[in-house]
Amino acid sequence: MSITKNEALAAATTAVGGAKPKKARKEQKGFFGLVRSVGPALAVALGIRAFLFEPFSIPSGSMLPTLQIGDYVVVSKFAYGVRIPFTNRMLFQAATPMRGDVIVFERPTVEPETLIKRVIGLPGETIAIVDGVLQVNGEAQPRDLLEKGYGFDDYDEHRRQWRGSSADLYVERLAEPDGSHRHFVMEQIRGLPSQGPWRVPEGHVLVLGDNRDNSADSRVFGFVPLGNIRGRADVVGFSWGKDGLRTDRIMRSLDAKVPEGA
Repeated sequence: MSITKNEALAAATTAVGGAKPKKARKEQKGFFGLVRSVGPALAVALGIRAFLFEPFSIPSGSMLPTLQIGDYVVVSKFAYGVRIPFTNRMLFQAATPMRGDVIVFERPTVEPETLIKRVIGLPGETIAIVDGVLQVNGEAQPRDLLEKGYGFDDYDEHRRQWRGSSADLYVERLAEPDGSHRHFVMEQIRGLPSQGPWRVPEGHVLVLGDNRDNSADSRVFGFVPLGNIRGRADVVGFSWGKDGLRTDRIMRSLDAKVPEGA
């Protein structure tokens, strides 16, 4: 029986390429197997980061001494509701920030930047700083001097080196309906002129750094829209400083060391 030219060509093609489909199927099976095994874990991780928790590193000293340079805080993204990922729109608002909360947010400027500061002024309130003392609706918020010339490590971003610094350390008490919120603040420059007053518009908050004289906050970029808030920082998960790992700061609440009696 004779074989035509076309039949011979088809047979040769099958013989040469016959092993490839099997190999291709094996590679394809391996790829989709990897996707099936890794995909769910990756989806869970992305979901946790998008809606539940997110780490945030502290690059500067604007929140000293509450947050040290090199701290990594755990941000609760669901603290105030659910935000559409990668946007400043809320799916629903479960709560609003309280005075004293430390929040991570996007700076409301043309070039956005993710920052972390403390909520001081709530919608409708008037905030001012008079002789270094914070005022909320004309009421001075008490502060107690804890240590004069308190020493701390700061980082010079321009020279890229650590340097020792000092400031007067206070415990500030912010009035709340159920008592007061205590946290550390530092004052490095005495005798500054009064600042404000600022009236916080609806749908916004006013934020300040705890290192009051070295913080670019609402006094610089204005009020923060509620939609710009990415979450609340509650815990330092990990910390790496000038001398390496800071074991005493791992899993520590932000205001855990503020004295009870102050």
